[in-house]
Amino acid sequence: MNERLLSVEGVTKKFGGLVAVNNASLYLSKNEIVGLIGSNGAGKTTLFNVIAGDLAPTSGKVVYLGSEIQALPPHRICRLGVARTYQIVKPFSELTVLENVMVGAFLHTARTGEVRDLALEVLADVGLIERRNTVGKDLNLPQLKRLELARALATTPKLLMLDEVMAGLNPTESAKVIELVQGISSLRGVTLLIIEHVMKAIMTLSDRVYVMNQGLVIAEGKPEDVVQNPEVIKSYLGARAHA
Repeated sequence: MNERLLSVEGVTKKFGGLVAVNNASLYLSKNEIVGLIGSNGAGKTTLFNVIAGDLAPTSGKVVYLGSEIQALPPHRICRLGVARTYQIVKPFSELTVLENVMVGAFLHTARTGEVRDLALEVLADVGLIERRNTVGKDLNLPQLKRLELARALATTPKLLMLDEVMAGLNPTESAKVIELVQGISSLRGVTLLIIEHVMKAIMTLSDRVYVMNQGLVIAEGKPEDVVQNPEVIKSYLGARAHA
């Protein structure tokens, strides 16, 4: 059995009287691809923010490689090997694609030559090498999504959390991203936690899936089992199961 990489143990996050995440628990083993699905407002991104250190949990623990990290700031968590993308892509609009990715690569070294080499390697992996001298503001949405992925990969993560990386893409573009994510997982040995509404992506990519509803984790299992769960169908899937 693969080594446990991350455990979220009874995490609750409250904003005043609003319980955004309610006693949520999940785990990832090394080299897994795990999906996290649920309706808008289910608590998925809030849970991502807690894992990444952007938010402190009201209660509960986040354990990464055997150590609690829920009290650490985001840059410390990222340095340990946890990276994430964001739903809304915000590149450094006046920097080139290469310079954007180099920012992430500076996390572990100040040697510009090494940083540039790593950034170029990552850009080749995500299919943006020919756009390396294009400034961020001149990219289209599919290219921006790839840039967001490249910036996270440049931090050389062990765990990469993707927050709706296919949002806004058409089916052809989404299929290309699915292929890209599969390649990253196999070539770089990165464990992936993926929030996604594109069910084809979840079904294709995920070894296991967690489902959230109103802050609660309501189901967990293999994708083909989860989509047959009556509670999941009622709370979220409906016609999505066949989308």
